[in-house]
Amino acid sequence: MKRIFLIFSFTAIIFNTFAQQTVSCIHSQVCRVAKETLPTMTIKEIPFGNMSDHHFHMTPAHMKKTYKANTVILPPVSLFHWVQKLKTMRNKNKQFKSISLKKIPGTEFSLEALGHFWLDPKATCINRRFLMDTFEIVSIVDPCIQDDLEEKEWIKLSNSKPFLLILTHDALSPFLSRIKQAHLKLKGSGHHETITVAKVKDVKRKIKSFKGKVIWIEEKGMLIPESLKEKIKDDHSLIQWNPEGIKNSPLSILRNKINKALTNE
Repeated sequence: MKRIFLIFSFTAIIFNTFAQQTVSCIHSQVCRVAKETLPTMTIKEIPFGNMSDHHFHMTPAHMKKTYKANTVILPPVSLFHWVQKLKTMRNKNKQFKSISLKKIPGTEFSLEALGHFWLDPKATCINRRFLMDTFEIVSIVDPCIQDDLEEKEWIKLSNSKPFLLILTHDALSPFLSRIKQAHLKLKGSGHHETITVAKVKDVKRKIKSFKGKVIWIEEKGMLIPESLKEKIKDDHSLIQWNPEGIKNSPLSILRNKINKALTNE
């Protein structure tokens, strides 16, 4: 029988009584979305220290640590190569349940980029509904209200005035391309991909021809090379951003930073 709850101002009102489940999760953004979507459950993150998308590798010791949890919510398989291996290992025990979230729909971007579901409101919504279906929870209000509002705010910002975003890698590209926001990516999401000379020349050319505000986005752990930093002019803006911040949606945080840069130009 499905559980029914009402979400109002992020407070859950329970209409039927049931035992509270404890579910484990891996990756800060997976855990954030799970906590927001399943407020009646206890969501516990399995900590592995700094889980940078581009440097963290699941070791046998890490895998063994997950065996203490019967149910684990995991990042999309496309984001981390070790997710499938972990699921295969855990599936040997029939008592374990391993739930891997879904990537951003599409094929025109790298699998790693599409794995960053929390950087696309529609993909975040897909995963909210997936979690609710998986745990047999029914809400009498739309669980994606905040995601829909976030996308509308981004479209409103994108239409406010012309601006070009220069990204240190392509995690945001699927979403920005979908809303038709001008942007350039310095490199893809591959662990060892470098910024080529051809890419540097292309960025310089496009900056020179762009009529509008130029905003550089320097992600935590993905720094802009000094050879390109010297091309950041006084009328440009440089934003430092952590796409894995967990207090609020990192997409919302970035939008506010961009809005401030456009307002203060």
